[in-house]
Amino acid sequence: MANYTHNIVSAQADNEVSPAVGYQSATVCVPVTVTPYANVGSTATYGYGEAVITPGIAMLTEAPKTSASFTITQNICIAVPIQFGASASAGEPSVIGKTASSEICKGCSAAADA
Repeated sequence: MANYTHNIVSAQADNEVSPAVGYQSATVCVPVTVTPYANVGSTATYGYGEAVITPGIAMLTEAPKTSASFTITQNICIAVPIQFGASASAGEPSVIGKTASSEICKGCSAAADA
């Protein structure tokens, strides 16, 4: 039986392609709106002092209201996780020959091992 291994390896080497990585600087942003909310937990009612018992019908000296209001203020820190990304699609390839360079994005701190 003939040994064709050398021919197969040569054919594979001829068809191999080298991957290429292109670098593009970009600034991305997304508007974020923070809207506060508050959920009210269960209320608890506490009496304080002695109860006053008055015979007959007593009226409050001020005009009674249907509710009383107060404000609670709390400093909070809001973590807003945002994940930036991009999708890419390839168009029709074309080329204009220019001088080649081994420099990748001057001033870029990214590693060139991609």
